[in-house]
Amino acid sequence: QAEPNAEVRGQLAATARRLPADVCLPIVAALANHAEDVDDRHQPLMVWWALESKVDSDREQVLALFKESELWNQPLIKTAILERLMRRYATAGSRTDLISCARLFELAPDDISKKTLMAGFENSFKGRSLAGLPEVLVKALADAGGGSTTLQMRLGNPRAIQIALDAIKSPGKNQAQLVEYIQVLGELQEPQALPALQKLLSTTKVPDIQTGLLVA
Repeated sequence: QAEPNAEVRGQLAATARRLPADVCLPIVAALANHAEDVDDRHQPLMVWWALESKVDSDREQVLALFKESELWNQPLIKTAILERLMRRYATAGSRTDLISCARLFELAPDDISKKTLMAGFENSFKGRSLAGLPEVLVKALADAGGGSTTLQMRLGNPRAIQIALDAIKSPGKNQAQLVEYIQVLGELQEPQALPALQKLLSTTKVPDIQTGLLVA
């Protein structure tokens, strides 16, 4: 934990990947304490790769690591690990992986950590169906704030769908957000959106919005 030499810390991270979890994970936790490595070109990824080597084979030990609230406070964990870990499990997408996503949300000690995890989850599920998510994950997402309006739409939240419909009926300056709403409504095949989408198509002159409407 007190290793002062950056090169040695890099070697430790590389070696940890090849070691059993009960040796690797304490090394990961110790290396995460070095806030000075956050801006290093290589070390944050080296630490991530060491942790990633155990996320499937030693899942319970990896998740147990995050029961320590102090770990969440480490800058390297916040900036280089949390979002990647969530994306790793969410992208894999098996029921076991999705339950691991839920457990990470449940373990997160503060709103900032939950927001980081949510970003990883949303990035992983862009363009993917949310059908069949385990109930424990749906609850964890809701308890963590529900994520963006588009994620809430895809989870079937009526209020989020209404927000999108209102935005389409009265388009503002946030064109990128409007395109996202259009895309998600297209994914959902939301019948009540059809009149508003058709009206917008007949009036908008913005190419990105026109394209989004045609695809939807």
